[in-house]
Amino acid sequence: MNKIVFFACVFLTVFLIVIAPLIIRISGTAAYYKIGNDYIPSLSFVIGERKLSAVDTSRYPMKKTYKYTRIENQQVDIKDYVEYLVNNDDFLILNSSGDEKIIITKDSTKDGYLIVVSISILGKGYMITLEEVKKSI
Repeated sequence: MNKIVFFACVFLTVFLIVIAPLIIRISGTAAYYKIGNDYIPSLSFVIGERKLSAVDTSRYPMKKTYKYTRIENQQVDIKDYVEYLVNNDDFLILNSSGDEKIIITKDSTKDGYLIVVSISILGKGYMITLEEVKKSI
């Protein structure tokens, strides 16, 4: 029994030291954000790796928020990212409030739904929120 506990502790230690940081790093630099059945090119894919500090997810409504910190040129990153999504991924600019917040949208692969992406500046970083929203008339 002691050997089983010992090996379980060794496995857990190896996982926490070696594998878990790799999983976290991969998720911070993933090529796409997934919201519902839709894949949106990630900020890291479009403009390069940035410091991802948090990811929040809710299922009802379907929503994911990515918070990036320690960014030097937030406006440039946001401008380049939005331009890429508009020019290459069929997004439309829905609303823009200067350099502080922009909202873009496109049809979801799920019938009757839209993907809405909100990008807001937060101090020395920004927050990207993706939502799957039911269309209304």
